[in-house]
Amino acid sequence: MGLKFATMNVDLYQVVSNGFLKVMPAMKFREKSPSSVYCRSLRLCSLGLLTLLAFTAWNSHNVCGQEPQPPQAESQPSAEPAEEPTLQLSEDEIAELVAKLGSQKFNEREAATRQLQKVGQAALPQLREATQSKDREIRIRAEQLVKAVEEKIRKSVTLKFLRETDPSLDYGMKGWKFASGILGTTRKSRELYLQIYQADPKLVALLEESPDTAPTEVLNFAGRMSSKLMLGEDVTVGETALLLLTMYLPKVQESPAMHSLINAATFSGLFKREIILNPDQTPARKIFGHWIANVNEMNASRAMLTARETLIPESAQLARRMMEKDLDESDTMVAVSLLMMFGGKEDVDLLESFLKDETILERFEFPVGHDKDIAQLQGQINPPQPIPLEIPGRPGRVIPAPDKQGNGDRPETPKFEVYIAQKRDLALAALLQLAGQDLKKYFPLMSTGRRRFVSTDDVAFPEAKPEVREKALKAWADVRENYLKSEK
Repeated sequence: MGLKFATMNVDLYQVVSNGFLKVMPAMKFREKSPSSVYCRSLRLCSLGLLTLLAFTAWNSHNVCGQEPQPPQAESQPSAEPAEEPTLQLSEDEIAELVAKLGSQKFNEREAATRQLQKVGQAALPQLREATQSKDREIRIRAEQLVKAVEEKIRKSVTLKFLRETDPSLDYGMKGWKFASGILGTTRKSRELYLQIYQADPKLVALLEESPDTAPTEVLNFAGRMSSKLMLGEDVTVGETALLLLTMYLPKVQESPAMHSLINAATFSGLFKREIILNPDQTPARKIFGHWIANVNEMNASRAMLTARETLIPESAQLARRMMEKDLDESDTMVAVSLLMMFGGKEDVDLLESFLKDETILERFEFPVGHDKDIAQLQGQINPPQPIPLEIPGRPGRVIPAPDKQGNGDRPETPKFEVYIAQKRDLALAALLQLAGQDLKKYFPLMSTGRRRFVSTDDVAFPEAKPEVREKALKAWADVRENYLKSEK
């Protein structure tokens, strides 16, 4: 294939060169003629094309004339890039290279730039001084080199920090001792800490060195995050994690404004998406769970919703606190759902205290003999009544509204049964699920046996059949002792 390509290039070169030699004598015009300019341009273009084809033919011929090389095995890329060796130079040699950044020759400036970049950290002091130079070329190149070298150093330190197994080494990133006591020392802990450190290195260092004065800097950082949220910008995972980390300071934990800010940052932000998509993100879930367990009452409703979506086990502590309050229907459902997922034997007494609460949360009608999901799809729950139509020109005479098939007969109205959901029904569902019972067996409208979330229409019982609820209450009484004695 290569030989054929080379031969084709040589043939094309001969054709163009022959044609060019024939055309050249004809391209003779007077020097002052406008066509002479066009002629000279055409000659230059033709000469350039001829040179290019000659080079291509020569290169292809040389390549094809070589012996074929045996294929070499591809080297496996390493998981982490190896560090480039640095160039060792004296201070005088570095100063000479810095001076060459302003050379009149472009090649010298480029060569000096490449060498200084290889020198790396040793050249930083002189490069920083050169950023104040009066020579514009030196100043601009020095600024670019400082950024490039600092970025190279940052990447090198990051790789060393991630590989490190000694928890006492922080590689100059102050605050690791404080953070590692909370996040742990695993690889994922270090990855999250790097994001936290990049969010605000000064604040992270203060959390370790001066926790008493850190709250002042926390307020400044919180103000910047609040401004981002007001402008509709996303708060990064590292920034949100830093806010959560500051909640381990008692003075910060007492601030209602900080609870509100974290609530806003986590409710629909990147951090919540991170822990939903990565259930093994243990360090992030840990600090989020700490905040969920200690969130103030003003932000508890939204925090419980976020905890339900992210499946945070510490949310059971929040649910216990809130169940002791006078909650509305929505918050009661969420709190009971959290206890159903993450509660245990310690919650039996709390939930049983609601078994005598007959507060009606919802009352509705449901079609008799229809499955709940089918009835919802068909729109048969509380359907609108047919509207009678008057015949035009004949007042007083009424005909029934046509049904879906267009018939004039009134469709058969389904029979409805009244259901009521009480507060005790939610607690009963939680107790039965904690005991490992199949909820569908006791609640007529429950669609599945085990649930992560229950609503009032899931736990409702027929008003005219109190024995159905009594059966469920008796089932809990029968399994209660065995559940409390079990090892689960």
